[in-house]
Amino acid sequence: MTNIYKTILFVITILSVYLFDLIPHLNQFLNNYNSNGSKKIILLLILIALFLNLFIHSSSNKMSYGFTVTVLSLLFVCVLVVFGTSVTYHETLPAVLSTSYTHLVILGYFAFHDFFKKKENMFWFIRLTICTCFAFILLQVIQWFFFKFTGTLFLSYTSFGSYFIDKTGKFYEAGEFVTFAQAVFVFSHVLTRSSFSIKDYLFILLNLFYCFFVNQGRVGLIIFLSFLLIYYVFFLNMKYKSLFKIIILPISLIVTSWLAVKLFEYFNFTSGTNVASYTVRTLEIQYYLASSSLNGWFGIGFPSEINYYYLLHGSSNLLYGGLYSISDVGIVGFIGQFGYIGIMFILILIAQLLISINSSRNKAASFLLIFFVLAQFGSLFPTDSPRILFFSITLIMIDFSKKYEVNQNVRNSQEIVNV
Repeated sequence: MTNIYKTILFVITILSVYLFDLIPHLNQFLNNYNSNGSKKIILLLILIALFLNLFIHSSSNKMSYGFTVTVLSLLFVCVLVVFGTSVTYHETLPAVLSTSYTHLVILGYFAFHDFFKKKENMFWFIRLTICTCFAFILLQVIQWFFFKFTGTLFLSYTSFGSYFIDKTGKFYEAGEFVTFAQAVFVFSHVLTRSSFSIKDYLFILLNLFYCFFVNQGRVGLIIFLSFLLIYYVFFLNMKYKSLFKIIILPISLIVTSWLAVKLFEYFNFTSGTNVASYTVRTLEIQYYLASSSLNGWFGIGFPSEINYYYLLHGSSNLLYGGLYSISDVGIVGFIGQFGYIGIMFILILIAQLLISINSSRNKAASFLLIFFVLAQFGSLFPTDSPRILFFSITLIMIDFSKKYEVNQNVRNSQEIVNV
């Protein structure tokens, strides 16, 4: 049974990086089944794993499900909004489900939870994630150099991925997986109390190059740098515990604040070439906040994009073409779509995250993953289609870190993850 779960998770991981973009025309062919907005294949695999977990696989000494209420509350809210959308917009339930089904990917939390209770399975998945990330980024960096000097692409991207590269020069595809893999990489070292090896530093440098020049995602880069900062603060606390609160922590806070200001200035979030993007984000926030009470107890909901394009993306005469996107503004977009009832899910999630870190044996590791979840509230909400799979696995990892016992002989432990 373990091998079946590993096979399913391996296929899901490879699909998350679009089979490394190596097979010509395959990503375009699978666009309606495996893309940023479509997760049909991944959902099918999760439902198979869920069936195996519920009806076939039996497990003793199960790891506690710390986020059951969070997952069920999201599903409950989705069901209500689906029915509300169907009634309000006079659309059939199948039509509404076709625009909202990706939220069912959260069932991955139940499908894989018992599999990950065994530490050998968890660390197998961590190695798989890191190695897949390394191979994917290496290919993207090679393609970036090739594109920069020849203007051609030898990898076979999705239609949207190719369009984005042609228009902006940014290699956007699978960026969510890379950010998740970066969190997993740092999490594994914090959890096992293991220091970075030379191979790990090479992995970090490759990721930084990818974030700066290839993907060019400002938020993703800042999140990765924050992961590294958490790691170093954690090890300083372990090594100099008596001096940490008095000297090291205040200095770290000052340095962090200074770096945050410098990064903000460097990326020109509100001025220079990014002023248009900042203006659009501001207008998006205003629009989706106003839409949160559009239908009383729920917001915009899940209407068909064909019939309600301007409702979803702003009116046709808006500045910059009215191309607003719910996924651009994080928690605001979520509230704009789900309305007041969606706030229930957010409050439950935050409450269970706080409970988890309070009861965790490995507070630093749990904190890093909780930071990863909350850091997405600003512009990349965890329940968005490209991110909800990683959200479900992150919740499992938080449960795992709560009960994981660190090997006393850490440096010789087989659990230490090296790239």
